Amino acid sequence: ERRTFIPQGWSKFHEFSFADLRSTADIVSSFDADRPPWVTLHGLLDNAIYGGRIDNVFDQRILRTYLRQVFSPACVSIGGRGAAQCLPNTP
Repeated sequence: ERRTFIPQGWSKFHEFSFADLRSTADIVSSFDADRPPWVTLHGLLDNAIYGGRIDNVFDQRILRTYLRQVFSPACVSIGGRGAAQCLPNTP
């Protein structure tokens, strides 16, 4: 029943998995927390982790926008204090 609804913003349902999330966590944790290489991080997540499942140019743009918004200095901070500014409707 959940699959009858397309997630908001995407043109179709994409099979992102827990393994993708785990790989992302491994990549993020391997970088220097004080000065992460944002362009490299976005490229790895876009091309190696999540982008391989996306076959639509519009969805690729959405993915890149989400990556730039979530994986940015405004959102990622030591202790997670930046997340409240980046994701305002989350607890």
